[in-house]
Amino acid sequence: MKVALIGYGYWGINLARTISQTKGYDLVTIFDEDINRISEAKKLYKFEVCTSLEEVLSKDIEAIFIATPPATHYKVAKKALEANKHIFVEKPFTLNLEDARSYIYI
Repeated sequence: MKVALIGYGYWGINLARTISQTKGYDLVTIFDEDINRISEAKKLYKFEVCTSLEEVLSKDIEAIFIATPPATHYKVAKKALEANKHIFVEKPFTLNLEDARSYIYI
């Protein structure tokens, strides 16, 4: 399965390692707004560099692992779902009940 990782901070580092070691996953891209984080990831993994979330979502990938700051989880996950991608979201999924309920209609 072709996958992407959004966020290469504390949890993103752990997810990248796990994804890369899991048979059946092909880590196509790692995206982080901090170019220094991408430089660190490039030392360990081979992947396509994307310059925006929209570019990641346009890739031929099936699933997106989201490990961004919690306040951005809802926005990133919603965009991924709207792009017909499967998602894994590092907790919490949202910061409020209203956002959580809105997923019923995606």
